[in-house]
Amino acid sequence: MTGNLIGKVVGGAVLVAAGASIWVWPTPETAAAAPEPLRPVRSMVVVDGTLMPDLEFPGVVNPGTDRILAFEVPGKVLRVEVSKNQRVKKGDVIARLDPKDYEDALAKAKAAYDRDRESLERYRHVAPNAVSKEEISRAEAQLKTSQAEYDGSKRDLERTVLYAPFSGIIAVTYPSENDIVAAGARIALLLDTSDLTVDVSLPETLVINSRLLDSSVRRTNVCQVVFDAYPGRSFPIRFNNFTALVDSRTQVYKASFVLANIPDLYLLPGMSATVRVNGYDYVYRGADVKAARSVPCSAVGVDDDGTYFVWLLQPEAEGCEVYTVHKRPLSVVTRGGSEVVVESGVEPGDRIVTAGVSSLFEGRRVTLLKETVK
Repeated sequence: MTGNLIGKVVGGAVLVAAGASIWVWPTPETAAAAPEPLRPVRSMVVVDGTLMPDLEFPGVVNPGTDRILAFEVPGKVLRVEVSKNQRVKKGDVIARLDPKDYEDALAKAKAAYDRDRESLERYRHVAPNAVSKEEISRAEAQLKTSQAEYDGSKRDLERTVLYAPFSGIIAVTYPSENDIVAAGARIALLLDTSDLTVDVSLPETLVINSRLLDSSVRRTNVCQVVFDAYPGRSFPIRFNNFTALVDSRTQVYKASFVLANIPDLYLLPGMSATVRVNGYDYVYRGADVKAARSVPCSAVGVDDDGTYFVWLLQPEAEGCEVYTVHKRPLSVVTRGGSEVVVESGVEPGDRIVTAGVSSLFEGRRVTLLKETVK
């Protein structure tokens, strides 16, 4: 009797508890009405007059032209008239071969030429029937041969002196005095410093979007170069070309800039340099300069139809720290580095989201994580 009573009491308590749990468990409508958690977002305030920073590329100075200098005839080196790193002018003597053998060959060729010329003159002044036409023809042919050998000997003697074909710097000399060299053997390496080049590396993303290939960038006021050896000074430089083949090891493309000859500069190939491309001209060319302004790439999203947009933040009330996000379409001019230049879509004073744009949706309520003034 007592056991049955205890069982009924416990069972009743269980039923009451179950009913109470059903009564207090939230329904789907109740759960939907729960307030959405506020997400903190990074943001910035757009200001007027935003300009792109200059683009900088480390580079190396290279000669505009280099040439291996060599004798066209073999012989023994009599003297090397220049040394490494010496500046030379066009026409300066680089080296000399011992001319003795060539002087002897010239004297012998001249003697043969004089003999054959005199013989032909004698044939022409004798009685017409005394010498046959065939003999005269053979004498004329022999004179042409000896004259060719004589002219060749003169050229060979002249070639025992090696001259600079253009002004520049001697990078290296190869033989020493009394060395026997063959025709075409290296004597010196001459670097043309009248038009130096600065070679830089461009990442593939910049090559794709780059306006360095546009003819207007070739103006000298757009690109400048600075050298560690000349602090505080910059010099105009002109974009020349870039290689269409990527470096398989570094995945970069080589671009070449030409530096005009500047008399007071002493630059050598291999020196380091930094090329600066004017960011203002690089970005705003072809756009409404007054309207264009830049925003971070991380602030710009792309819809399925290819439309660019940003998330505009509007406070729920004046002085309120809670904001609502609204999508704002953009008219994009170009992308340079970490910035996107837009011609319309944002105005000075607009606050926009700068990170996590893909995870937001229209009307989402957020708070500010960090403000960056642009």
